[in-house]
Amino acid sequence: MIVKSINKLPLKPTDGGKVYPILPVKVGLLFPGNRRRYNINRKSSLALLEECRSGDSPLIISFSPTPRDLTDGAVIPLSEVSVVAKVTNVREGRGETKDVEFEGLERVALCSVTSRSPFVRGEARLIQERPKLQGAAREKTLAEVIDLCEKVIERGASVDPKLQEVIREAHATDGAFADAVTAHAPLNPTERQTLLETIDLRARFDLLRDLLRSELDRISLSLQLGHRAEAKMEENRRREYLELKLEEIKKQLGGAYDEEKASSALKRRIQLATNLPNDVRELAWEEASRLAILPIGAAEYASVRHFVETLISLPWTRESGSATADAPLDMQKIEATIFKDYYGSDKTKRRIIERISSNILTGGSEKGPIICFMGAAGTGKATLARAIAKGLNREFLRMSLGSILDIMEIKGMNRSMIGATPGVFIREMQRLSSPDPVIYIEDLEYLGDGDSSVALALLEVMDHRLNHRFIDSFIGVPFDFSEALFICGVRYPESIPEVIDNRIEPIEIPGYIEKEKVSIARKHLIPPLLKKYGLTRTDVSITADGLVRLIRDYTMESGILEFSRLLDRIFRHVVNEIRLKKRKKWKLDSTLLESAFGAPIYIPEKPVKEPQIGLATGLAWTGVGGELMLIECLKMRGDGNIVYTGSLGEVMRESIQAAHSYIRSKADMLGIDHDDFKNFDIHVHFPSGAIPKDGPSAGIAVSLVIASVMAERPIRNDMAVTGEVSLQGNVLPVGGIKEKVAAAHRANIPYVCMPRENEKDLKDLPKEITRSTKFIFVGSVDELFEQALLDFTPSSYTLEKMFAVELEKARRKRSSTVSKKRKSTRKVAKKKK
Repeated sequence: MIVKSINKLPLKPTDGGKVYPILPVKVGLLFPGNRRRYNINRKSSLALLEECRSGDSPLIISFSPTPRDLTDGAVIPLSEVSVVAKVTNVREGRGETKDVEFEGLERVALCSVTSRSPFVRGEARLIQERPKLQGAAREKTLAEVIDLCEKVIERGASVDPKLQEVIREAHATDGAFADAVTAHAPLNPTERQTLLETIDLRARFDLLRDLLRSELDRISLSLQLGHRAEAKMEENRRREYLELKLEEIKKQLGGAYDEEKASSALKRRIQLATNLPNDVRELAWEEASRLAILPIGAAEYASVRHFVETLISLPWTRESGSATADAPLDMQKIEATIFKDYYGSDKTKRRIIERISSNILTGGSEKGPIICFMGAAGTGKATLARAIAKGLNREFLRMSLGSILDIMEIKGMNRSMIGATPGVFIREMQRLSSPDPVIYIEDLEYLGDGDSSVALALLEVMDHRLNHRFIDSFIGVPFDFSEALFICGVRYPESIPEVIDNRIEPIEIPGYIEKEKVSIARKHLIPPLLKKYGLTRTDVSITADGLVRLIRDYTMESGILEFSRLLDRIFRHVVNEIRLKKRKKWKLDSTLLESAFGAPIYIPEKPVKEPQIGLATGLAWTGVGGELMLIECLKMRGDGNIVYTGSLGEVMRESIQAAHSYIRSKADMLGIDHDDFKNFDIHVHFPSGAIPKDGPSAGIAVSLVIASVMAERPIRNDMAVTGEVSLQGNVLPVGGIKEKVAAAHRANIPYVCMPRENEKDLKDLPKEITRSTKFIFVGSVDELFEQALLDFTPSSYTLEKMFAVELEKARRKRSSTVSKKRKSTRKVAKKKK
């Protein structure tokens, strides 16, 4: 294969071509008029040498840009522009090698390869060259090349010494001078081959000048780097000398400086730390040794000391003498602790205990997904996590990640940065004594301000598949988080970052009803407050009625966060009143509440006193618990439109449309004239219009008010309803049954109507509520009408209503006929006049 030149080659017209033996070379290009020695050891090259050993047999030396380990018989690429040479001297080398000297004669252009065995042969034609430069710039060009060569010789340490002789000798032609400089200048083989292929003398000298300038710049840069390296080495030698001298002075004085004292103190701590892994111990010892030779005022001194103290203070392994190192876990004790310290849903507690039991039975090998508590503020998520830590006899760590916006706050900063610190998890672990705490992470919804990279970094810490070798950028060595139990806490499932959502096990933490809040206050809130303010139960009499009044009139939440704050304010108010000696004993009643907080802040919805047409009592589940929701409806003359108001969401609007369509389909059963849906508009309104409302659970209440208005039948006022309605009239299950039933009980509503499939959700209700409330379970809207619409029985009521409708139609038809006759009579009378 011949590698063609990019330049146009002027061939001698008198030369018709000749076949030559070809010797491929990788380095050390031969130029016309120059001599070069080659070490020949390849069998094909040795065979070529035997044929051309006499000086009368010329050969071609061609540059071959191929790897050096080519085997005999392989296809070797050859450059088109090569040199005809002859053998001038042959010496025996080591082994079977030959040391051969060749002399370059002329440039040739390879035309083709004729054979490859026993060596390469090819046809070539001589190239015609111009002997000298043309024009007045010849002397200037030659002077510039000579000047560049002298500078290269002056600054270069590894320049061929023959280059000095070349620029001093006289040459027959300018081309011979350029070839001689190229042959001995410090250029690489590719650059030399490019100059060999440049036949035009002006272009060859321009290229040669550019290459010499580049080489000169490289030599200058190398010299600068060398000087800097020497200066750095000299500075290091001087520093070592001064350090040795300082060490000798310290020995002579018999004392130690602060740096050495700090280094020795850290080394003693490293020796006493039994939980350090070997690689961490060696790294800490090496960095502590550096402190002895660093000035105490240097920035690096503070960074190194912080780094060593961080390594020492981390709980790499559990201490062998700790209480939790080998103590077996007692499931009965764990269960008792969780049930005692956390007042909440037994279903939630059982799920936690099942998770812990499975982990114990598998020996800790099955970690499972990350636990995530979902519930409103104040519902006891952190309290439950603390109870789990207490039951497992582990340390508890509570962390808020709401302010973390950058990945470095989790994975730490590189030690090379100014003011570098480890990530938040490594910092918090420094305060603990064991590597297996219960870590509760809250405010997850505000993590990273939507940046997924921050959530991914957090996943490296929490996910048991990744956290056994978590690398903080500050400490630079893996830390094992796999023994820690991570628990997350969020308010709503939609707020969980997407990258974490599929790695968690969500556990819903329901809100508290009034009775539960009263029990929590008596067991967990009031005793610490009495102790905090130095009061006794005789100083402050707190009754259940007073607590209920506080909850209803001054709080609106599903948790106990605001409730606990108000209790604290009451105790502060009582302490201040006792200090002023106004009263010695207090009772939690309306007088004390109004004295502390003023008039009631919240006025709850109340059920209607008597049955009304188009007014139903619905039940809603909001972020602050269960509430009554009065739904109003009326009809008016119009075109059959349906209007809904009250800041409703898309789901609730669709629920109203579905209820309206179902009532229209059951018009005959309800005794409603079909024309009424064309002649009357219906307006459905949800009071408290400033509060956004959404969800399907008001479906049966809407069906009830529309049927009541259109059939003109009142709705029971002693019943609250909740449930979703399908287009087929089926009543579908809804959520928040516990909170909704509690709201009905709070308003003294004796009957609650709900979907039949929600009957299983009544197990978590207190017995006091289930005893005083009667539940009506329905599976269809027709059943609802029988229970909620007064004086309604499908059989008799339908016949009666249908008969009344037919009479009304006949009356309207007769009235229309009489009206037409009267109009006709008037027209006849006018014509007669």
